Amino acid sequence: MVNIPTFLLRRFDGHKIEKTMKKIAGQVYFGTDNKQEFKDELVYRTLSNYFWTKYNFDITQLSDDELISMNELIFKIFEPLMNVYYSGLKKNYPSPKTN
Repeated sequence: MVNIPTFLLRRFDGHKIEKTMKKIAGQVYFGTDNKQEFKDELVYRTLSNYFWTKYNFDITQLSDDELISMNELIFKIFEPLMNVYYSGLKKNYPSPKTN
């Protein structure tokens, strides 16, 4: 079972997280090398952006356990959507940035 932080449970707005994720998916795609890296970075940047813009809260202030719990929750909820974003971007732009 995922240990969901109380902070997230009280403030979670799935629709806004989804909109944020959609907005930054292209930027994340071009900065990553594979699908897993894309999903990891997309979740982190989405949460970071969401909590900073909505609550002026830096997620780096959370404990590692809380951050891991939030990442797991977002993965469980939005993984199918992240797969769709990745597939669509890969279809339109076949090769992610490689450095």
